[in-house]
Amino acid sequence: MKIIHTAIEFAPVIKAGGLGDALYGLAKALAANHTTEVVIPLYPKLFTLPKEQDLCSIQKLSYFFAGEQEATAFSYFYEGIKVTLFKLDTQPELFENAETIYTSDDAFRFCAFSAAAASYIQKEGANIVHLHDWHTGLVAGLLKQQPCSQLQKIVLTLHNFGYRGYTTREILEASSLNEFYISQYQLFRDPQTCVLLKGALYCSDFVTTVSPTYAKEILEDYSDYEIHDAITARQHHLRGILNGIDTTIWGPETDPNLAKNYTKELFETPSIFFEAKAKNKKALYEILGLSLEHSPCVCIISRIAEQKGPHFMKQAILHALENAYTLIIIGTCYGNQLHEEFANLQESLANSPNVRILLTYSDVLARQIFAAADMICIPSMFEPCGLTQMIGMRYGTVPLVRATGGLADTVANGINGFSFFNPHDFYEFRNMLSEAVTTYRTNHDKWQHIVRACLDFSSDLETAANKYLEIYKQ
Repeated sequence: MKIIHTAIEFAPVIKAGGLGDALYGLAKALAANHTTEVVIPLYPKLFTLPKEQDLCSIQKLSYFFAGEQEATAFSYFYEGIKVTLFKLDTQPELFENAETIYTSDDAFRFCAFSAAAASYIQKEGANIVHLHDWHTGLVAGLLKQQPCSQLQKIVLTLHNFGYRGYTTREILEASSLNEFYISQYQLFRDPQTCVLLKGALYCSDFVTTVSPTYAKEILEDYSDYEIHDAITARQHHLRGILNGIDTTIWGPETDPNLAKNYTKELFETPSIFFEAKAKNKKALYEILGLSLEHSPCVCIISRIAEQKGPHFMKQAILHALENAYTLIIIGTCYGNQLHEEFANLQESLANSPNVRILLTYSDVLARQIFAAADMICIPSMFEPCGLTQMIGMRYGTVPLVRATGGLADTVANGINGFSFFNPHDFYEFRNMLSEAVTTYRTNHDKWQHIVRACLDFSSDLETAANKYLEIYKQ
């Protein structure tokens, strides 16, 4: 089976969030048994092309977007995946000067890339074309209007239903879409506005989300009734498939960043397992200048953005100070106000013996925190899937979560973690923290059972890939 994914980020090359990681994991698992290709734009300021001798092909092609255009497709293989990078030769201003993946004119840029990608797919042929989020939503309409050879199915995965790609009709008119297919993207209440996600929903053969609970949640989203109508119309071709994590990348057995590696098998003698985590904790506390007297260690490894529940993060700081346990927050702030608030907290707590706030993300430090911490707190307002709770469990770190989306699908309260429900209830959140800390401190048998359940949780990529293959073959 030949599968082509189109997206605007792919973790081994460039990423801004979970989409790039999820696509990489899925493509890697599929590539074990199927011809798998990932098509993304080339961002010259953000990464460089592989050397010419490492490329397997360089193709020139034409596409239509705001007139006849030309592009170059550079292809190479990475871990069995064919990666194709598009340079828009006659529209170089769209990507060549971009210093971030996302800019203010994303709809136009991503539609131009989608037009080039669709032209390439029509030429190359594929059994399955798999789109990721609204960014490549135009590909669905273009391929429905002019299918490629051997095309069996267009699949759309919604990594975050909150982002939809609102744009103008004028931008879609710049493509080769005819009036019928433009109407699939158009808002009835405002014919001059088109939504790339809306058209992709109608033009795809199957729609997936990244967790079963999130699939149910988006059917109850009424923030735009026309988008609600579109997702409701596809509900019989909608399925939630939980993302997996790459256990060859995330795991305490061989992680080179840890002071002490350890395995799940060590838990046959729990004291040996916890001793290994304690060595990682001691090393981390020395790096961060924390006191070992404060236990347990709770961490938050997250973007600091409204979606991630920053108001709960602040409550966690207060709770840690009041209850004398360690709290480590690491992540990048999104938004000036949040950055100012957390920078002030970082400064005021710089000499705290049990709280550290780190506003620059470091992959190495994050891994050390996963291994050292006893718990990881994820108080998201919504979470389509979430990978950090699965990574945490892989390291024997117990998740404390709000029961939403993929967090609800992966964490069972009192079994392999702790959870709360109300997105605005500080009292319920603090009760969850108190229960987790008290269990750790006073009920060692129960804590061991919870950690064991975390270690036994299955989050492999192959399970997710097999579920996608079921959809591809329907």
